[in-house]
Amino acid sequence: MSRAGREAAQRHGDELPRFASCDEAERSLFEVRDRSLGLLRAAAASSEAFRCDFTAESLKALERWYFGLLVENGFASVGLTRSIMEQAMSFYLGQVLTEALGFEWVVQEYVFKPCTFEVGVRRGLVTMMLTRPSELAARPNNKRRDSLWRMYRKLAA
Repeated sequence: MSRAGREAAQRHGDELPRFASCDEAERSLFEVRDRSLGLLRAAAASSEAFRCDFTAESLKALERWYFGLLVENGFASVGLTRSIMEQAMSFYLGQVLTEALGFEWVVQEYVFKPCTFEVGVRRGLVTMMLTRPSELAARPNNKRRDSLWRMYRKLAA
């Protein structure tokens, strides 16, 4: 790994939560996941743009709704902050993957920083960690604003 890669890995590890054990990390991170999904479900209940049904097709509507809220600076109007919404969207993708494609939720210690943990989903040899939310607006090659759908399709192939 290059020096720049090691530094990036270290910075990532610095932003991850610390726990004394994997059991403690699992309890806490699954609680964060469940709370985030609950907040998203509650926000979506008042939205006509997005139905929180954990289907693959809903990923498209979720991303359109997100970008609409971003443009209007409307996250507070649905009871969320941007960072909470982005975290919930990561977990939503994970839940869609578990329900539609047979992925399983996992918690793992981050290999580059002991006692830090991440939550994600796994199927076979494919693992995708979801602890840190991604900024969809800053993603390169997301002009069509469908990166969640494309990620799903990639993992479904």
